[in-house]
Amino acid sequence: MARILAVDDMPMHLDYLQEELTHLGHEVVTASDGQEALRMITAQAPDIVLLDLSMPGMDGLQVLQVLRKEEAYASLPVIMLTARKDYEDRIAGLGAGADDYITKPFHIGEVSARIKALLRIRDLQMGVLEREKTLAQLRGVGQTLVTLAHHLNDATQSISGIAQLANTDPDDPDLSEQLRQVAIRQTEKISAVLQALQQAVDSMEFNTADYAGEPDRVLDIESELRRRIDEIDSAQ
Repeated sequence: MARILAVDDMPMHLDYLQEELTHLGHEVVTASDGQEALRMITAQAPDIVLLDLSMPGMDGLQVLQVLRKEEAYASLPVIMLTARKDYEDRIAGLGAGADDYITKPFHIGEVSARIKALLRIRDLQMGVLEREKTLAQLRGVGQTLVTLAHHLNDATQSISGIAQLANTDPDDPDLSEQLRQVAIRQTEKISAVLQALQQAVDSMEFNTADYAGEPDRVLDIESELRRRIDEIDSAQ
């Protein structure tokens, strides 16, 4: 389940939320004012915050303003809890960055349902970010493979040119020896590129079924291929 931070200056409200949400399987930590809430968010890393709007000192709106300025907490789900029923208060809470708004008195079933809904949205957002990260990594691998293809293309074009030169004067032994040496070097380059690719694949046991559940392995593959390309370039 979720780790929930409940923030309220009324102890009875905190006790109620902690008891009921713990009974539903959540881990609940509490804070009784805005400053403590900010400290608890840093220390406890909650999945979601239930934040009272009206509190002495730093109120819920001020807490939200601080959170939304911090990149680490800009998307932290926050549900505002308040006894105020004015439309303007709801607009102010949502405008400050609250994800949802519940008026007191409330039923714990409603609170639980709102929590589940926000956590589903958060999980979907995280899934989208992970897919974007994986696509970016795959693009990096693609660029690396383009570099390998470039090496192979250069080498094969060189060999093709050698074959054409060899036909110009097949009886010149010096030219034939020079062409032979160039052909050997280019052939070795092709072999090195192919061997580097095969070794990288073998060493990491690259299998789409395996890596599908571990997107970060794509980045490892890219790094290994780039390292081997650098070795090939240095050897030329």
